Amino acid sequence: MIPQPIDNDETRREAGLSPPEPPMNRWHHALKFISAWWVSAEWYIAWPLLALMLANSLGGVYITLELIAWQQSFFDAIQQQKGEGYFALMLAYIIILCLQILTILCGGLIGQYLSLRWRTWLTDNYLSRWMDNDRYYMIEHRRMIDNPDQRISEDLRGLTDRLPTLFTGTISTIVGTVGFVLVLLKTSQSINFSLLGMPLSIPGDNVIYGFAYALAGSIAIVYIGKPFIRYSQRQQHYEADFRASMLHVRRNAAQISLVRNAPAESSAMQGNFQIVRQNIVRLMFANLGLSAGQSTYERLSLFIPFAIMVPRFFAGQMTFGQVMASREAFGQLVGNLSYFIQMYPVIGAQIANINRIKALDDALQHAEQMGTLKATTPDTDYALTTHSLKLQFPNGSEMVTIGDWQVGKGEKWVITGASGAGKSTLVRAVAGLWPDGIGEIKIASDCKVMFVAQRLYLPLGTLKEALCFADVGASHDDQTLLACLDRVGLGRHGPALNESRMWQDDLSPGEQQRLALARILLQRPTLLVLDEATSALDEQWALKFYSILADVLPETTIISVVHDKDLLAFHTHSLTIIDGAAHPALIAAAQRPVSLTNTTTGQPENFQ
Repeated sequence: MIPQPIDNDETRREAGLSPPEPPMNRWHHALKFISAWWVSAEWYIAWPLLALMLANSLGGVYITLELIAWQQSFFDAIQQQKGEGYFALMLAYIIILCLQILTILCGGLIGQYLSLRWRTWLTDNYLSRWMDNDRYYMIEHRRMIDNPDQRISEDLRGLTDRLPTLFTGTISTIVGTVGFVLVLLKTSQSINFSLLGMPLSIPGDNVIYGFAYALAGSIAIVYIGKPFIRYSQRQQHYEADFRASMLHVRRNAAQISLVRNAPAESSAMQGNFQIVRQNIVRLMFANLGLSAGQSTYERLSLFIPFAIMVPRFFAGQMTFGQVMASREAFGQLVGNLSYFIQMYPVIGAQIANINRIKALDDALQHAEQMGTLKATTPDTDYALTTHSLKLQFPNGSEMVTIGDWQVGKGEKWVITGASGAGKSTLVRAVAGLWPDGIGEIKIASDCKVMFVAQRLYLPLGTLKEALCFADVGASHDDQTLLACLDRVGLGRHGPALNESRMWQDDLSPGEQQRLALARILLQRPTLLVLDEATSALDEQWALKFYSILADVLPETTIISVVHDKDLLAFHTHSLTIIDGAAHPALIAAAQRPVSLTNTTTGQPENFQ
């Protein structure tokens, strides 16, 4: 199973287990989200593109009105058997047809370019916010929402692809409606009736019938389409979970194969797909009802104008051309008035997208560090200090009390304690990645800090980029990098320095930890924090790891989390966590293992 977000208000709303947020809150967020690009530094690009789209759409409306006028002239000529103007009418039709095609092509091109610029700006904005201040970590740590990556990729794409078209379509629909009403008024009659004995007459029956039909159809479609929006939003959630389960298998293919765990993983993926399948079935029936309503509405809109106007033609009140033109105008009017019905699936999808983006915005807003504070201090004799520091579990219960802890520059501290005591959590707190707790953590401003986790992060790309991370590869020459690889026993990978591979898979866990050592030698930090950085190394290489550090970086302040007692020889101080409390102590030379210490220098022997 994919880990689910914690049970908060937003996740419950997305799952349909809680009522939606008040509409005003949604509308306020939607307006702020949509308007951001249009008032940004790119406004001079956004507004002209939108104006071009709008002009193109209005041009399409004008061409449609000209086509209606052409239809009246054409069918009147047929009724009257006037052949002398036939070729002129056909030429006019060809011109109108070419103009329609041109507006369609231009509208598509302008719309796609506008969408691309908008999506680029939004993607840059959301990626920056997601990655800044470790928000990406906090969101996952607190399980605030599911799949923020999909929201940035898919939901932003869906919104920027369709919202400009929806806007220009709405404007052109309004303008077109006015034009089609004027056409229908030419052949409309009055609706005569009496009210309380008083005779009344309302002109424009064709227009009234069109508005009444569109209103009734809109109300029906809105009612029918409610489940479609609900299931569409859930489908995005379930599809993302299904993809994540398959990605999990890809990332851990070797481990799964070694323990022969394929049946369990396959069962988990099948379980995720069954959830997808069940929601698709619900979505199918919701879409079936919506499609049935839309199809019925569209077919009746073709029949109604004939039912109204053909009797008038037989009565000699209309020409054949007027019947065909009025039928086209009625259909266009009803189509415009039912624009909301036609676009309901699109609008529903955009509402779902905006809701998911709002959840992302809420998570980004609240994914700030709380409790423990990290700050820099003026240059002092201490590389790191804590004040009244207490680390807590995410549920608020106390994990460990660190209190006041001072790490002097050049000191070598080892953090020890039972598994689960809070050692790695303390390292995360020092890195600013543990928000749960109270107190203060300060790091001297003149320290060049480097954190090395148990599991090394290797970016996609070449071995050179993996070794130089977080620097760019071009900032270090190949000879220096090859020397670092040789020093840590990875010289055989030197010829592949500039090859792009999945180095996370090609290097064993032990090799990855030796690559971490090479990074340290390259970066030369003044404050080095190691979280079980030798856990995958054998005894000889674990000792050599620290021996190389002592030889190359003797002045560097080191804070280590280790389980191997033999590595105590490389540290001057210890911080032992017992029963939820931290106890600092000095490691005397006499307390270090004799077999690892040179009696003259106090440094480990035979690991050069």
